Amino acid sequence: MRPSLAACLLVAAASPQADLLAPENLHAWCIVPFDAKQRTPEQRAQMLVRLGLRKVAYDWREQHVASFAEEFAQYRAHGIELVAFWGAHERAFALFEQLGLRPQIWMMIEEPAAASEAAKVAAATERLQPLVERTRALGCQLALYNHGGWSGEPRNLAAVVAALRARGSAAHVGIVYNFHHGHSHIDAFAAHFAAMQPYLLAVNLNGMERGGDQRGRKILPLGLPPREGDGEREMLRILMTSGWRGPVGIIDHREETDSEVTLRENLQGAAALRTELAQWLRAPLQPERWPHHGHPVNRDRVYDFYAKQALWRGSGQTRLPAYPGLDGGGFGHWGNQDETTWSGDGWNAMDLGPRMAGVVRSGQLTVAKAVCVRVGDWTACFDPELGLSRAQWRGFVKFATVRKGLLDGLLPTSESVEVLPVPDDARAPGHYLGFYRNGAQTVFAYRVDGREELRAVQLDGDRPRLVVGEALRPLTRGGPRAW
Repeated sequence: MRPSLAACLLVAAASPQADLLAPENLHAWCIVPFDAKQRTPEQRAQMLVRLGLRKVAYDWREQHVASFAEEFAQYRAHGIELVAFWGAHERAFALFEQLGLRPQIWMMIEEPAAASEAAKVAAATERLQPLVERTRALGCQLALYNHGGWSGEPRNLAAVVAALRARGSAAHVGIVYNFHHGHSHIDAFAAHFAAMQPYLLAVNLNGMERGGDQRGRKILPLGLPPREGDGEREMLRILMTSGWRGPVGIIDHREETDSEVTLRENLQGAAALRTELAQWLRAPLQPERWPHHGHPVNRDRVYDFYAKQALWRGSGQTRLPAYPGLDGGGFGHWGNQDETTWSGDGWNAMDLGPRMAGVVRSGQLTVAKAVCVRVGDWTACFDPELGLSRAQWRGFVKFATVRKGLLDGLLPTSESVEVLPVPDDARAPGHYLGFYRNGAQTVFAYRVDGREELRAVQLDGDRPRLVVGEALRPLTRGGPRAW
């Protein structure tokens, strides 16, 4: 199945913390009245800890009011954040003030009995005004909850929020969107999302099928096998490429099942979708042009970002995701490769031959363009810029393992390095031309007053010394084959 345009778009996350489906961004929802085990507050908190969930949105029925205080106390004791609270109740509000809690307040609105859309929006706005003021005083966000019917349509919720904000002092009011009440929104989700995005405070996920709520398949696990143009994948792609960030919920909402079983199933589905979507969204638009896009070194690479951005803009979207950064932006400045990736001892396993060029540092000595040549069992560090040897030692050169040996230059194999004196007026004898190779010998050439001058480091007894002159000329006329 070829991915759609949205599937080709990039996850706009700038860091792991911004990843919508990362475990640390997920909260549990619909796990109190819908839990077949009917857990106590302490058992519920313990269950969340076992699952690795540290956030919860709390739903309740009248029989749970008496245990509000215990519920919130258990969350605090187990390090669980209360992200949201369902509905409005003064006992809960008093506890929020007492405990310093600031959860979102999720509220359904009934369809007003009015003739026109404008009148319905005005009536809903007027009805919500007291709760707007109460939640503002609490320091809590107020999120309108889609739950089917007129008030389940994103454009209507957006219109009510816009009207409330227009009255002033309602910047804390927004929308919480629930996938399980949006099976009819799959085909036009891009438009629905565009209407909600300026006000969207939270999202709750669910497995999705077109018309599933009409066939007894309203509540489905996340990550079921995809079908063309169907399911939660397309909705998630739109959400993830929009740049929106906020709390994301996984739900139980199945009275016949143990909430722990259902949540674990959805955690696994969310993890699978996270991997699957990230791969789709990073893929090249024309894979045949990138034959190595599947190579491990390209595992996190983002392909064709600006081309995808142009296509996204051309499809009518006004909000474009920003470039996330190297390797998808989730690994920091250096991308997905660290020092261990580039560590290696390969150079030292090679036969380096009789000469090696590079930077040599030894104590206070630095030769930026050194040519290290073997002279018997010695090494001479020849400096082409001065035309003489700057240092010598027994053995040859080696490489550090950092950055495959390319970071620290050439390292003497001996700890005893003899740094040679350099006259104060030392300078190159002429224009450096390069060097001749003759077997294990190396002859350096300079242009001096229109003629070629030759220099080499050779053994004099048991020590290297600099040799200059025409006696080196035969070494420039070829020698034994090196290979």
